[in-house]
Amino acid sequence: METPLRQQIRSWLADAFAGAGADLRMGLSLFSVFRDAGLPEPEMRMEAVAGGGSRSAAFGWSNIVQGIVPPMERLGIATAEDVAPDTLTERLLADAEEHNAIVVGPCLYGAWATE
Repeated sequence: METPLRQQIRSWLADAFAGAGADLRMGLSLFSVFRDAGLPEPEMRMEAVAGGGSRSAAFGWSNIVQGIVPPMERLGIATAEDVAPDTLTERLLADAEEHNAIVVGPCLYGAWATE
C-alpha cells in the first residue's frame, strides 16, 4: 500500500540517486553487464526482507534515507529537518501499523561469475 510517507521517501530516493547519476535499475542490468564485459553468465540473487508490525523492514528504508541526507541537501531535494532522520524508522513503523500494511525492504541484488 502506497502512503504519503512512502511516496515521499520514494521521491527523495529517486531524485537523489538520479542527481548523483546512479542507475536505480542496475540490479536488473547485472546479467547483461557481465556478458557485455566478456564474463561468464553470472549466478544471481535478489532478496528483500518483508514484514508487518514491529517486525517490518522500516529500518532498511530509514537507513538508506539517513545515509543520503547530505547529498539530498547539496542537490536541494530535502533537508535533514524535512527528513527528520531520528524519527524516520518509528514514523515508518507507525505508518505501516496505521494502514495494516507490510513494509518490503530494499531489494538487494548480487551477481558473481566463475570460470
